[in-house]
Amino acid sequence: MATESPDPAVPGGPGAVGIAARVGVAILAFLSTGAVLRRVASPAGGPLVGAKREFLEVHANRFDTVFVGSSHVYRGFVPGEFDRLLGIEGLSAKSLNYGVQLPDLLESRFLIREILEKSPGLKRLFFEYQSLAPQIDPANAFQPRSVYWHDQGSTGLAVERAVYWGSELGDGLRYVEDSSAAHSIFGLCDRLIPDPLRISNLHIQHYLSDVLFVGRSKDVGRGLLGRRHGQTARFEADAGYISLEEENRRLSERGQPDNPYQRRIELFAESLANYRRTVERLKSESRVVGDEEWMNAEMTRVHDLELIARIAREVQDAGVEFVLVIMPQQSADRDLEEELAQVVGVPVLRYNLPERHPDLYAPEMRFDSGHLSEEGALRFTRTLAHDYLRLVRRGEG
Repeated sequence: MATESPDPAVPGGPGAVGIAARVGVAILAFLSTGAVLRRVASPAGGPLVGAKREFLEVHANRFDTVFVGSSHVYRGFVPGEFDRLLGIEGLSAKSLNYGVQLPDLLESRFLIREILEKSPGLKRLFFEYQSLAPQIDPANAFQPRSVYWHDQGSTGLAVERAVYWGSELGDGLRYVEDSSAAHSIFGLCDRLIPDPLRISNLHIQHYLSDVLFVGRSKDVGRGLLGRRHGQTARFEADAGYISLEEENRRLSERGQPDNPYQRRIELFAESLANYRRTVERLKSESRVVGDEEWMNAEMTRVHDLELIARIAREVQDAGVEFVLVIMPQQSADRDLEEELAQVVGVPVLRYNLPERHPDLYAPEMRFDSGHLSEEGALRFTRTLAHDYLRLVRRGEG
């Protein structure tokens, strides 16, 4: 009777073909298990992003208008008020606030593509203008918020934007190290690699973390138990908008009067003089960077107009209107803003002009230096609705 020849390298063991088959089966089982778990897991991205994605999954068919952006949008755009004002003028809208904290431009593109895929009735998409940070912030590396958007296409684009930095986006790209790993042997060896390749390698590692479903146990458990992200239910009240005052009231009612939101109110009151100086600079200087407190100032950032134009084309190719919005923030680049509409080829609504929109910069319209208050959010939303209606009439004319 014929018997399987033992592997000469492993006396009595299975043959090389048998080992390869077992390894293949193990890999297939691992990937299959990951695919099943991915289907049952609640959406990734952390508490806020995961909740927004979960809300969209359930309610995508309800909305024909979405506003994507940072916390400036999250705390500044009131969907119900926007829809009401458009309705008065005979234009139907059902809007969703899809603002999240400090999104990366590549992350925003991922979210926009997901919105387009899941919202067949989408008519218009407002997008808060953002610059590009090619590197993942070391403080957020391998966190759910940094991993989830690294699908194959987004990772390839991230690598592209880093590797071709010198020829396409200018010089000066610098890798910002994680201080905790700066003196390790791996950190020292890593410095021998050019910075664009170090940044690319970090994105590829995040892609592998996503593919291998690393760190998703909480999402799987929540999905299996049928639980929702904590904030998902709160988005029902006004389609993704929650004011900072509401956050403060909620924590105060839970016995936390001295909470982070209350401290932000107090800090803003103490720094009003500095805030007013920044507003004056916005009126007189062509370039002002006044939002450092909301981001890592060490990270290299650039205006990647080619990528913005690519996003605009992808939205328009889906048959959706695309409007760029510059929120009433404390930063400005007037030369860029003047050419933005021409370069990207879409309407650009600018609200970082205190001489044109002084009400949006009045201290009583701000919760803190970077975000609008409840009343300020209503004022901004009404101004946006008025300006959008003017765009519509101009197009009809």
